[in-house]
Amino acid sequence: MVQRLRGGASLETAVLQLLRGLPASFWPRPCKRIRQWRETGAGISSHTGAYNQARQALPLSLVQQSCDRIFEQLAARMDPLGAQDQPRTFLLDGTTLRVSSTPALRQDYPLGSNQHGLSHWPVIRMLVAHDLETGLAMRPQWGPMHGPDAVSEQGLLELSIGRLPAGSTVIGDANFGVFSVAWAASQSGHPCVLRLTVDRARRLAGGSLTDGIDRPLVWKPSRDDRRSHPELPAEACVTGRLIVRRVEPDNGDDPFLLAVFTTLSSDWRKVFDLYGRRWTIGVSSQGHIRPVGARPTGAKRLRPRSLGGVVARKQDGGALRQHTRKGVCATHQVATYSERRRSLVTRISGG
Repeated sequence: MVQRLRGGASLETAVLQLLRGLPASFWPRPCKRIRQWRETGAGISSHTGAYNQARQALPLSLVQQSCDRIFEQLAARMDPLGAQDQPRTFLLDGTTLRVSSTPALRQDYPLGSNQHGLSHWPVIRMLVAHDLETGLAMRPQWGPMHGPDAVSEQGLLELSIGRLPAGSTVIGDANFGVFSVAWAASQSGHPCVLRLTVDRARRLAGGSLTDGIDRPLVWKPSRDDRRSHPELPAEACVTGRLIVRRVEPDNGDDPFLLAVFTTLSSDWRKVFDLYGRRWTIGVSSQGHIRPVGARPTGAKRLRPRSLGGVVARKQDGGALRQHTRKGVCATHQVATYSERRRSLVTRISGG
């Protein structure tokens, strides 16, 4: 983590900080060698070779537990409300990542293809859930983008939603505005705010969309939903609301109807204000994991070291969040959101 936070610092720098720059509280249960160090003053070796071997042998489960623990501690420290078991809000965001083209990685993450043949780089699909208040990212979930075991962002959510704090709200853009996501959130006890495509919103509304719609809705899976999720029970459904409002982008684009599905009972203004805050968060895979041409080259090393990169970036997320949240309007007449990575301020009619 030290190497990531310091922009490619050497392993020697990280080891020296470990030995000389950390308080005694960092070692709540010191091993025998640390106890001897404290008692006799005999220094621990600062040679990097043994440390490099040890970090490469770290089990994935240990790194996962460290990621989760760091997130919990930072969240409680940066947002006192979270420490009091108040419901949190998480933004779902996905990205893809190219990794080194090695036999081990190509086996775990098969190459994609197009009319020109196979691609050269294996591609990973990744999902991250960001705490909307602090900007901290939970441990990511990822899988292959191509091949027989390819996963979608929605599928990654279904695998990782159990790690979200109990009762927290999830926010997703139109890519997550599908029945499987609403169902997974409902079954896990998480309220949701999901943007819908126009076509899907029309199907749910049973007709054309108009500004001002705010009606109760029982969302049932379609035939396509059941085909892709055969495990859905016959009675599967999600009770919520369909809300539609006309929004006007401040960049001069034509006004359009923005439709969301939510299981929250809050006033529509609060729902749209909550969704509008998603612009403050975005995933940058380049900041989390080193791309093409960089280590690691094996799948077993990729997972622990990639998670370590995410943990390091979490410590910068809070400062970024504190800066960007100043741009969010406090009134319910304005919602700020991202449309294709552009920051737009939209006026919602009916306010």
